[in-house]
Amino acid sequence: DCLGKCGVNSHYLPPTLLGKRENIFLHDYAYIDYRSVLYITGGKLVIKENSIVAEGLTAITGQHQSKIGEVFGKAGNSNLLEKDIIVEEDVWIGAGVMLLSGAHIGRGAIIGAGTVVRDQNIPHIVLWLVILLRLLALDLLLRKHWNMKSLFMMNKIVCQRRNYKPITNIIMRAGLDKL
Repeated sequence: DCLGKCGVNSHYLPPTLLGKRENIFLHDYAYIDYRSVLYITGGKLVIKENSIVAEGLTAITGQHQSKIGEVFGKAGNSNLLEKDIIVEEDVWIGAGVMLLSGAHIGRGAIIGAGTVVRDQNIPHIVLWLVILLRLLALDLLLRKHWNMKSLFMMNKIVCQRRNYKPITNIIMRAGLDKL
C-alpha cells in the first residue's frame, strides 16, 4: 500500500480516502475502519500499537493561516501550517471523530463518537464521559437535584464498570465543580 509504515496486523478498510501515503504510519495492530478521510499533506499521521479507529475518521494535518493584508490562497502564498497528528498506544477512537492539525492523543485515551480533537489530550481521559457529565450536571442544576450524594453515586457506578480515576477528579478538571 506504499504507506510510510504498515506494522504487523495493521490495516485500514476501504473505502478510505488517503492523502500523502508516505506520511501515514500505522504501527503493529493499528486499525482504521472504513469511510475515513485522511487529508495528510506535509504533516504525518502516526497511529501507534493497539489503537483502533472506528468508521468515519477525518484527519487533517494542515491548517490555513490567515494573515492580515494578504489575499488568502494567492499564488505563491499557501498560508498552510502543517503539524503531525499522533495517536499513542492503546487508544480507542469512536465513529465520526475529527483529528485536526497538531492533535496528540495520549496513551489509553477513549475518544467518543463525533468528537473534534485539535490539541493535546491527557492520557486516559475519557472525553465522551466529560461531555456527558457536563450535560448531566447542567440538567441536575436546572432541576435543583444536584447534591453530593448524586455526585458520589455517579462516581460509584462509573468506577465499578471500569478502572478509571474517580469521577470527582474528572469533574474538577472539566470545571463542573464551579457550576
